[in-house]
Amino acid sequence: MTVGSSQEVLDGLNDRQREAVSVLDGPVLVVAGAGSGKTRVLTRRVVYLLEQGVSPSEILAITFTNKAAREMAERVHELVSVEASQSLWISTFHSACSRILRVHPEIGRLRSGFTIYDADDARRLLERTIRTLELDTKRFPARAVMAKISSAKANLRGPREMASDAVGAYDRLVATVYQAYEDALIANNAVDFDNLVNLVVSGLREHTGVREYYQRRFRYLLVDEYQDTNRAQNELISTLAEPEKNIFVVGDSDQSIYGFRGADLGNIIGFSERLPSTRTIALEQNYRSTNAILELANTLITRNALRHEKTLWSELGQGELPLYFVAQDDRQEAEFVVSQLMALLAEGHSLRDVAVIYRTNAQSRVLEEELSKGGIPYRVVGGVRFYDRREIRDILAYLRILVNPDDDVALSRIINTPHRGIGSGTQEQLATSARTRNVSMLHALELFSADELGLSSRAAKALTHFVELVAYLRQQVQDGVPAPVVVDEVISRTEYVDLINEEDPLTAEGRLENLAELRRVAAEADSLEAFLEQTALFSAIDADLDQSSMTLMTVHMAKGLEFPIVFVVGLEEGIFPHLRSLTSADQIEEERRLLYVAVTRAKERLMISSARRRSFQGNVIYNPESRFISELPDGVYRRLESLEYSPVPTPEHRQPRRQEPAPYRVGDRVFHVRYGEGEVRAIRERSVDREVVVYFDAAGERVFFGSMAKLKLV
Repeated sequence: MTVGSSQEVLDGLNDRQREAVSVLDGPVLVVAGAGSGKTRVLTRRVVYLLEQGVSPSEILAITFTNKAAREMAERVHELVSVEASQSLWISTFHSACSRILRVHPEIGRLRSGFTIYDADDARRLLERTIRTLELDTKRFPARAVMAKISSAKANLRGPREMASDAVGAYDRLVATVYQAYEDALIANNAVDFDNLVNLVVSGLREHTGVREYYQRRFRYLLVDEYQDTNRAQNELISTLAEPEKNIFVVGDSDQSIYGFRGADLGNIIGFSERLPSTRTIALEQNYRSTNAILELANTLITRNALRHEKTLWSELGQGELPLYFVAQDDRQEAEFVVSQLMALLAEGHSLRDVAVIYRTNAQSRVLEEELSKGGIPYRVVGGVRFYDRREIRDILAYLRILVNPDDDVALSRIINTPHRGIGSGTQEQLATSARTRNVSMLHALELFSADELGLSSRAAKALTHFVELVAYLRQQVQDGVPAPVVVDEVISRTEYVDLINEEDPLTAEGRLENLAELRRVAAEADSLEAFLEQTALFSAIDADLDQSSMTLMTVHMAKGLEFPIVFVVGLEEGIFPHLRSLTSADQIEEERRLLYVAVTRAKERLMISSARRRSFQGNVIYNPESRFISELPDGVYRRLESLEYSPVPTPEHRQPRRQEPAPYRVGDRVFHVRYGEGEVRAIRERSVDREVVVYFDAAGERVFFGSMAKLKLV
């Protein structure tokens, strides 16, 4: 050991931290508030156990990410001997389970030397399994099926359980795919990431000797971010902690924001009920934020019913009251961010000090444009800049070829998007033939036959259809059809919404939000040419930004980070809290936890904002102020009603296009030529277009723009 005594291990800790570190035996729940030094507690806890004579090999410390595991290991290594640190198990759930299976592959029906498939390998195996079962890969896209299987595994539900719970033929077929996929993994002597945990859980249940060995070996378990554990992970640590129950879990129910990934809040909320001898210790001293910020956070989160009571406080002083700005629209909200940022820079702050946090990725577009206009460098964390998102670049490429038929770069992007059977070999031959004739690729297709271009008859048919599509769309432009209508025509005629639904139904809603936002931007422009010029100039400005930049991110990406100055934007009903959560009390509580996480990222200054009128999902909406604002008393923030200037009126204030009544209602049975029969589950009226959600018997849930749904009543 490097540390001289147990007292030295406890030096520098506050009373609650010292209490948590020094409890030796039995279950311990550390309710670690934001910025309360939980990593320090976990690290010192490991060292304290070693000082008390616990063998390094008897300690298992579990974290959620490799980065967190490395950081904890590095801190421990600084305090103990090399020999001791090398014997410790400090790892993620998956790494720990991998080590167990390498020693005991038989408990997972594996052989030595088994392969761990990453996400891509697993998806490819699943695709092959779906084809082997002779199922339509468009109706059973691998990503969507894998998401269902992954969710089942997180809840320790095997193929049989999925089949017994199936509702309809589609779910039963997914259960069949699940079983076949599991059989294929075993046949390949392989395991995917989800199975790493599940196979160990089931293996320990079935193999008494192996279970008892690891229970004797790991006499002390430590688990970080316990609020993020799913059922399978919780079952693993509960099994290993028997019979001594020396389990030390650290987490915060107020920061449980990954329910959509399978995290079970009940694990941390019900911990002391499952283990009545639990000692619960709340870490309430915050080392990150000022008390003004913490007072707002405390007041907000006390509205939640499912939580552990605690009140964060700080020795960093009172600090400035958080500022709340009510903008007339989202453009003025972005201008508010820019104006405040300029003032902060004048005070000597760095761009790296600042983060803007929002609920959904689609909100970044207006912010990005205003920041670029001001020449302010920024980076989007965990996401792609709006005009770099794939669906945006695809539709813009279609529009570019309509205005400039000589744009071979644009044509190359969309000639086989969506898939038309025009492969890379055909494209290369077309490009070569066009170059030899000194014409663009599109003109080559228009002027010469397939034989003259050296193309196969099979490719010729697909290319003919493509040329006819482009000709129709170009005629629309020449006829002076408004830009947003041209965008609609491109999306509709190419069946791009079907492509989005088939690639990954789980991300379809967000991608449709992005397309709807693009349509709204097109409505602001005087012409299609002006719209394309605007997007091109924006991209050019964006490309010149240097690396000293501020940060834009969603709340989920902000977890675990901190910044001196934080903006939280879009605090309106339907935005934050999100529209999907408004009918569920549990989801409203998760939305409130999301806001709690967002505001506790701020160290010195916090600014929050809402807009009376917002362009969202392609619509101008007038949502009321977020309920979370009304829950806060005036004393915890300073309200700013207006800026010192008036925003420039923009075309977004035009009257929305009139929509015809929907030909179907929620509950109606409908037919789609690609997906078959299904039931309308939701119709969301938007000013630009309505959104229709249909659950198909054989293809599951799909989302459409109303004008492009091609649905017929059954």
